[in-house]
Amino acid sequence: MMMRKLLAGHRWAGVIACMAILAWSLSGVLHPVMSRLQPQPAKRAAPAAVLPAAADLPALLAAQQVDRITALHPAVIDDQTWLRITTADDAVLYLDPVSSTPLADGEAQHARFLARHFSGEHGAAISRITLVTAFDDEYPYVNRLLPVWRVEFDRPDHLRVFVDTAHSRLGTLVDDRKLWMSQTFTALHTWHWAEGSVWRLIAMSLLLLATASTAVAGMMMAYRLRNARQRLASKPLRLWHRRLAIAVSLSAVMFSSSGLFHLLHTENRSTLASPQRNAIAVDTLQYWPAMQDGE
Repeated sequence: MMMRKLLAGHRWAGVIACMAILAWSLSGVLHPVMSRLQPQPAKRAAPAAVLPAAADLPALLAAQQVDRITALHPAVIDDQTWLRITTADDAVLYLDPVSSTPLADGEAQHARFLARHFSGEHGAAISRITLVTAFDDEYPYVNRLLPVWRVEFDRPDHLRVFVDTAHSRLGTLVDDRKLWMSQTFTALHTWHWAEGSVWRLIAMSLLLLATASTAVAGMMMAYRLRNARQRLASKPLRLWHRRLAIAVSLSAVMFSSSGLFHLLHTENRSTLASPQRNAIAVDTLQYWPAMQDGE
């Protein structure tokens, strides 16, 4: 009686979990393929900045009527080093460290330079440049950096380069092939189309529990019917089903349990708050010697 109930439960759980297992397995195989075929950066670090030895930061900033700042970083654009200044009211300025001359459209120029530098694309025209302030299918959470500039090249694959101008960093490179594979992966593997819905959590949890219960029930039946080899000798499909099930049952339990843990962990992931920056009075600034000429 117990075996009959166990067999019925095993069959129904297997039917429920079958499609989900196929979707998760096939999309899981797609992930390393996507990593292998995605566009690779020509360079991974920004050019080193070199600032002149004689510079008076308070005077440079005072010339632009800037008395308080929240961030100051050197930025290289076309082999010239600029000072990227974020003021207390979140305005961004690019200043010549010698003359204090501002660079017109500095953020866009910096983004274009970084995109060409990291991608190695120096021939194609830039068709579009936009500021990205939220994660989406094209620029998912895994990239972490925000805000970033999205620079798109006029190429058949529409190469997009995401760059962080605040710290001269590369976010990621995306072409049409990577976007297609990424969308397929998130649709099948993480159900991105239902993200934020409580039904996504419930449905995925039930499917993972069904997968685990199918594997456990299969192992129990294999143990209880361990002497059934002669009876199954005339039924090769059932015999091979039993053999393969024994081989993969442990990995199925590990797959489903770790998947459930990952699901619950990411579902409860809190959104990181943007760091609060304190404004610094310009007249208290000191010049950093580590980036001077000859250092």
